[in-house]
Amino acid sequence: MMFITTQLMTKKEKENLTAIFLSLDKNGDGALTREELIEGYTRLYGNTEQAQIEVDSLMAVADVDNNGTIDYSEFLLAAGNKQKLISKTNVKQAFDLFDIVREECNH
Repeated sequence: MMFITTQLMTKKEKENLTAIFLSLDKNGDGALTREELIEGYTRLYGNTEQAQIEVDSLMAVADVDNNGTIDYSEFLLAAGNKQKLISKTNVKQAFDLFDIVREECNH
């Protein structure tokens, strides 16, 4: 999924998600903390309690490496439209690319 998300997402989708990520990343370190996410979700919902519930749910799913933050790749994976990204065409393209890389490594 990470490969498909980072490689096959349209340029416009990636630009939109990048802008959102950068607006949430207040300290500019390339990782979203729980606090940064709560601040952003509070602006969205207008309610800190609802924001905390959403952020806790997001962290449980998106923090793949369990380091307590969501980096850019994890954010793209969580925020991307998974149904669209896991289309038969995209999965085939991903495996075709893996095959090409494998063949190049074997030569």
